[in-house]
Amino acid sequence: MNSSSEVVWAVVPIKSFAQAKTRLSSVLPPEDRQRLACAMADDVLSAIGASGKADVLCILTDHGSPAVDELARRHGALALLDLQVASVPGLNAAITGVANLAHSKGADTVLVIHSDLPLLNANTLDLIMQKRDTLQGPKRAVLARSKDGGTSVLLVNQASSFGYRFGADSYASHRAECRRLEYTVASIEQLSTSLDIDTPDDFELLRLAAQAGRCGPRTTALMTALCPYVSMHAMEPAL
Repeated sequence: MNSSSEVVWAVVPIKSFAQAKTRLSSVLPPEDRQRLACAMADDVLSAIGASGKADVLCILTDHGSPAVDELARRHGALALLDLQVASVPGLNAAITGVANLAHSKGADTVLVIHSDLPLLNANTLDLIMQKRDTLQGPKRAVLARSKDGGTSVLLVNQASSFGYRFGADSYASHRAECRRLEYTVASIEQLSTSLDIDTPDDFELLRLAAQAGRCGPRTTALMTALCPYVSMHAMEPAL
């Protein structure tokens, strides 16, 4: 846990595994896409636990399922449906709802981490906290940019007052929100936070990373099992 009196809620949004990673349909059948999404989420949750940086771990999902319930049980996480914490649909409303819930429990710092970061590890989370500790002022934020301009990790205090902007080009939108609210900001540029898995090209990078031993154990084990299948189906470059 954190050495200071600060209480941190880590929030991992997880979309329904049944609809997961549809852009990988040219290289993986539906069952394997579900298995991959679950394995990556499992490793992200393990990295958060290993870092000791979260006092409360929360899985935020749009659709309850036995697989999500099992992840929550094994990682000691609180599982919440989007509509349990927000009256309107959408990820940003749901994260705001979790931030409000955290505030009601005495916690004002929220760490949002996407579930498809197979290279994430405890050292990266240590770096994020160290970056935050170098910042001055009452309102501080650390952002990690994904390869497509999204925000893969966001750490903010006074979290219930922050305007979340996840979606297309969210990194730039979050930076603008920080300027509007006068946050001091740090960014990190790490492969472990920039590589999220959406496209066949990403999947090839994931295969190479797994072969190099850079992924979490669940993802590595699954990729080892999938590689014979993948090698029989040459992946075409993205158009």
